[in-house]
Amino acid sequence: MTKKKIILWAAIIISILSFIELRNYYFEKQLKEIREIHAAYKNTSPDTMLNCLDDKLKYSHSRHLKSIVEGYMYLIDGDTEEADKQFNTATNFKNYMPREMQLQKYDLIIDTLIHDKNYEQAVKYIGKAFKYMNIYDFNNRSTLVWDIISKLSAVPDGTPILREYMNEILETKRLDINSKVFFLRKMEVLCILEIDYIQAIEYIVNILNAQNFVDEAYYKGKVMVDLSIIVHNLGSSELSIQILNKINTEKIPDPLKQADLEIYKLINLTQNKQKLGRSEEALADLQKVVSHTSKLPSSKLKEMEFLISVKEAEIYIATGNYDKGREILSTLHTENSMDNIYSYSTSYADYLLAFGDLFIASGNYENARAIYDYIIDNDIIGIDYIDWTNVLTNLALIEENLGNYQESEKLKAKLKEVESTW
Repeated sequence: MTKKKIILWAAIIISILSFIELRNYYFEKQLKEIREIHAAYKNTSPDTMLNCLDDKLKYSHSRHLKSIVEGYMYLIDGDTEEADKQFNTATNFKNYMPREMQLQKYDLIIDTLIHDKNYEQAVKYIGKAFKYMNIYDFNNRSTLVWDIISKLSAVPDGTPILREYMNEILETKRLDINSKVFFLRKMEVLCILEIDYIQAIEYIVNILNAQNFVDEAYYKGKVMVDLSIIVHNLGSSELSIQILNKINTEKIPDPLKQADLEIYKLINLTQNKQKLGRSEEALADLQKVVSHTSKLPSSKLKEMEFLISVKEAEIYIATGNYDKGREILSTLHTENSMDNIYSYSTSYADYLLAFGDLFIASGNYENARAIYDYIIDNDIIGIDYIDWTNVLTNLALIEENLGNYQESEKLKAKLKEVESTW
C-alpha cells in the first residue's frame, strides 16, 4: 500500500471516529437534558415546570427533545394517552437510546396515574413496562427497573404483584452477582414491611453469604441493620443494639455510602434506645446523624431531615416535653418531605404515631382515636409489632376513659390475639 493510500485510509478512519464521537456527544447531551426535565417534573410546581418546558421548546432544534417536552406537557395536563404517543414518537427515532427512554416514559406515566389515583391503569402500565424489560435492563438498569415496579407498593393490593415480579426477577432473569444482591436487598426490605420476617432473614443470609460483589461491605452492613430492625420489631431492643454496635462503617471507601450506612445505623440505635427509655443517649445518637447528613445528595437530605425531626419529637414527647414535641411536629408537612410518594415509607408511620402519642399524653382522646383509626383502616406501611400493640393498648385506654367499656374490652381481646399470633 502506497504512502498516499495509507494517509487516505487514516483520514477516513479519523473522520469516522470523529463522527461517532460527535454523535455520542450529541446523544449524551440529549439524554442529560431529558434527565433534567425528568427531575424538574418530579420536584417542581406545574407552573415552574411549564416555563422550563417552554424554554426548551424555544431553543431546541431536536425532534427527539420536542416530542419529549410535549409529552411532559400532556402529563401535567393529566392526558396520559397523548403523553404516551409523544414519548413513543421520541423513542422511535433511529440511533437514539430507545430502551432507557422507553423505561423513563413508563416511569413518568405511572407516576402521573398514581398521583391521579388511576390505580387500574397504573398497574397495566407497570405490567407493560415489566414485559418490555430484558436481561440487559435487569443487570444494567436495576435502579430504574426497581423505580418502576416498586410503584406497585403505592397501589391498593399491589404488593403481592410486586412480590411476584421480584420472584420472577430473582429466579429467571440470569442476574449477575451485583444485580442479584441489589434485588435480594429490595426483596428482604419488602418482606420486613410485609412482616414476613422468616423470608426476610433467608434473603439476609443469602446476601451475607455472597462474595466478591460491588459495595460488599456497604450491602452487608445494610442487611445487618435490617436484621436489627426485625429483632427490634419482635420486641428485643437490647439485642438489636448489640447487632448495630457490631457494624463497622470504616471499611466502606465511598464517603456517600459510608454516611448513608452510618445514618441508617444511628437512626435505628436512636429508636431502640428510645424504646428502652434511654432518651439522652437517643438524642445524642440523633445529633450524630445530623453530622453525617451534609454528605447526602439534596434529594435524600430532605427526606432525612423529615425523619430526624419526627424522631426528635418522639423523644421529647416520651420525656414529657409535650410543647417541644408539638412545636417540632407542627412544622412538618409530609407532602413536601419526600421526593416521591415511595420514599421512606416508614417515616409517615412514625409521623402519625408521634401525633398519637402527643394527643394521648395531652388527654386529647378524640384526636388520638382518629389517628389510630386511620392507621388501622389504611394499614399504614412500617407499623411494627410494638407499634401495633401500643396502638391497640392506647385505643383501649381511650375507649375506657370515654366510658365505652364494651369497646375497650373488644380492643383488649384483639390485643391478646395479636400478642398470641406474634
